[in-house]
Parts: sequence; C-alpha cells; structure tokens
Amino acid sequence: NIYQLREAVYRLLGFKVDMYPGPKGSFQVKLRSMYAESEDDYLMFQMSEKGQLDLLESPYAKTLPPNLCLGLNVFKSFPIFTGDITRH
Repeated sequence: NIYQLREAVYRLLGFKVDMYPGPKGSFQVKLRSMYAESEDDYLMFQMSEKGQLDLLESPYAKTLPPNLCLGLNVFKSFPIFTGDITRH
C-alpha cells in the first residue's frame, strides 16, 4: 500500500514524500528531509506529463548555498542534489 511505500522511501532515502496535483496534468512533489530543522524546510518539484522534473521556488530552496545546487545545475542530477542536501 502507499503508506508502506512512503515509509520505506523515508527510511531508505531519508525523505518524506508528498504528492499534489499540478497544472495541466502535472503533479508536484514535496520533499522533506528527515534531518530538516523545521516543518518549513522542504523542497517542491513539479513533474510534467512528459516526465520533466523541475525544482520550484520555496522558502527553503532560497536559503540553499549555490554550491549545494551544483549537482542539479551542472550535472542535472536529482540524486546528487538530494545527497548534497542530506550531507548539508
């Protein structure tokens, strides 16, 4: 069931994942690290119908130092980016 999947992702990868409907057939994903200092420390992503994934602005995303975003901006890698977030 979905609860077990969310719990497994949380325990294995260290992120709580919530999904919300987005515009034009897309959906949004809210990602919060188990190491977050506050409930407001989360990242928002939007995935299009075609599978394009984009980081959305959020108060927490605005606080991230530029070097933490290298994995995303240079290598276009969400796994590198979320790993850097965890180590931060």
